[in-house]
Amino acid sequence: MSKFVKNANIDWQKIKMFINYIKNITGVYIGGLIKAKKTDSEIFDYIKKNKKEFNYNEFIINKVDKIYKELLYIPIEENILDIGTEDIKFLDEMSLKFNTKCYGINIENPIEYKNSNKKDERFSVYNKIIPHPDLFFSLVTIIQVIHHVEEDFELFFKEACRVCNGYIYIKDVNLRTETEKDIFELQHKIFEDAEDNNFYMNREMTANKIIDEFKKNNFTLISANYTNNFSGTFTAIFKRN
Repeated sequence: MSKFVKNANIDWQKIKMFINYIKNITGVYIGGLIKAKKTDSEIFDYIKKNKKEFNYNEFIINKVDKIYKELLYIPIEENILDIGTEDIKFLDEMSLKFNTKCYGINIENPIEYKNSNKKDERFSVYNKIIPHPDLFFSLVTIIQVIHHVEEDFELFFKEACRVCNGYIYIKDVNLRTETEKDIFELQHKIFEDAEDNNFYMNREMTANKIIDEFKKNNFTLISANYTNNFSGTFTAIFKRN
């Protein structure tokens, strides 16, 4: 049985938001499955079998456009670092949009290089240390990454702040209720093709926890935009003190 059905305090408005989101992204309607009390695994398998092809190029372009609009009045001088880079195309789009070199880092190689020996000098594999000098970047972007940080949580923030001489832009979640946590967990299973024990997400992630970590590392929150969607997604801009 789905966690949604087990949860006595379920927020059906959030569930409806999630159902509409899944339909828009995958073309699959799962409202009937939830009403039929299907398990999370059954819902996951049904979407996996029936979802439409995902236009990743369009997704990247839209993602960069949104970031650019939110940072329109922020002075970006040179060198951008994206933490959590999944695709080299994202670095290309960011470089074009902001007219400066964009670097990337992640815990594993980007999509293009997963099954090859190809390398891109702009990309590095993260191993607890960001291999760049202090204050090297005028902008660091961290998009839907922080809730995945399992080990050395404080070190992650310390490193991100160490290499930034200007602004940090983040997008992440503000999980306040059990319904939001359950929805967000199922969302990850759907889009990461992950089984229950093969991925990590912090169900206790909140905006305040994230903001506090940046404050500890001498960054001040200068802008925040909160939404009331199914996972409480928010964006924030921090500036070095």
